[in-house]
Amino acid sequence: MGLLGCALLAASLLLAGAEPVEDFAARVDRAVVTGDARALEALHDELLAALERTGAPARLRYDAAYVCWRLSHEMARTDEKRQKRLLKEAESHLDAFLEAMPEHAEALALRGSVIGNRITGMFSGMFLGPRAGKSLRRAQNAAPDNPRVATLAGASQRFTPTMFGGGLDKAEETLRRAVDLFEKQQDEGRAYPHWGQVDAYAWLGIVLANKGSKDEAREWFDQALALEPDHAWIRDALIPKLGQSKPNLP
Repeated sequence: MGLLGCALLAASLLLAGAEPVEDFAARVDRAVVTGDARALEALHDELLAALERTGAPARLRYDAAYVCWRLSHEMARTDEKRQKRLLKEAESHLDAFLEAMPEHAEALALRGSVIGNRITGMFSGMFLGPRAGKSLRRAQNAAPDNPRVATLAGASQRFTPTMFGGGLDKAEETLRRAVDLFEKQQDEGRAYPHWGQVDAYAWLGIVLANKGSKDEAREWFDQALALEPDHAWIRDALIPKLGQSKPNLP
C-alpha cells in the first residue's frame, strides 16, 4: 500500500464518504517520494476536511500529523513560517491521538521527531529537546523492535549532542538496528507499512557521510533508490553532496 501502508486505510474510507478514495495512500506515497509539496498540500486539505466532517477520530489525527510532518520537510526549503505552523499542527494532532492511545509507540516516536524538528537553536533546544527525547524514549520502551521507531530515534540522535545521548556514533548504531529490523520483518514475510525503510537507509547514509565514510554512504543511498528510484531528496540533494570534499549533510 506504499509509505503509509494500512495507516491511511481509515482515512481512505472516511475522506470519500460514500465512495472510498482507494488511491489516497498511494497519493501520499508518491508525493513524499517525489517531494511534491503541492500534492501534499492538497492531501493535507483533504484530511482537514475529513476531520471536520467526521468529528476528528483518533485514526485520522495520526494520518493528518504524518502528512503535516512530511509537508513540513518540503516547506523547510521555501517557507519557514509555514514549516513551523505545520509542525505545531502535527504535534496538536498527535497529542489528541495520544489522549485516546497513550502508549501508541509509532505516534510517540513521530511526536518526538516533530518536536525535535521544531528546534531552531540553543534556547528552543533547551525547552524542546527534553520533550522530544522523552517521547522517543517512551516509544522505544513501548516497542523496542519497531523499525519505524528505531528510524525516528536514530535520525533524532544525529542532531542530539553526545552529552545528551546522541551523536553520530549513537545514531549509526540505532539506524543500523532499524535497517536490520526492517530486513528481519521482510525476511519473515510479515506484513508491515513500507514507510520508514527508505528513510532508514537515507539517514544511515547521511550519518556515514558525515563521519567521512562516503563510499558506504553512497551504497546506502543506492539501496534506498533501488526501493524508490524516484526519491527526489536522495537523488537530487543527498547524492550530489557526496561529491564535495567534506560533505555536511542534514
